[in-house]
Amino acid sequence: MDDQKTPPGNRVTQLSFSLVTQQFSNGEVVYRPERREYVLGINASGEDVLSLWCEIAGEYMTVTKVVAPLGSQIDLLRAGQEIIAWVKTTGPRRKVKKGSYTAPPDELEAAECAEANKILLRMWNHVESMKQRRVIYKISEVTGPIEWTAYTPKTEMPKALKTGNDGVVKSTSKRSTGKKGS
Repeated sequence: MDDQKTPPGNRVTQLSFSLVTQQFSNGEVVYRPERREYVLGINASGEDVLSLWCEIAGEYMTVTKVVAPLGSQIDLLRAGQEIIAWVKTTGPRRKVKKGSYTAPPDELEAAECAEANKILLRMWNHVESMKQRRVIYKISEVTGPIEWTAYTPKTEMPKALKTGNDGVVKSTSKRSTGKKGS
């Protein structure tokens, strides 16, 4: 991507608002309300919107979209699976039989390196194809409310409880239990 920084504003999954646009009809200027909506996923121009940001600062509203060509994310995931498979089967610490490695990390064959480099280049090209697009609107042209759905990141899976030899569940929490002897 051209700009590696996090876009300014709030990360959202959906944004919609109306604005007044100028149109010419029969030689006269006509002002009409127009609805704008931005969502994650495939847009009308065939791009995949990966993330969406909205910033309202002063008299301007900036909408930033991170987009990728249609289908590139699926191929990027496939390439990730291929590089993981390559590391497990061909990579420098591959195992032939239980407990023994075939070659030290610096003894890969040229064909093995070429295969990994091809997968990594494919992944890099997908990342490079991502673009940040910004559209700036004047707040004075926005009519009515600005509606958005805030992005909520996925939470991590809680740690599994472990049982001791006596069958009692032990907590892995680091929370203080108080003073000794109390």
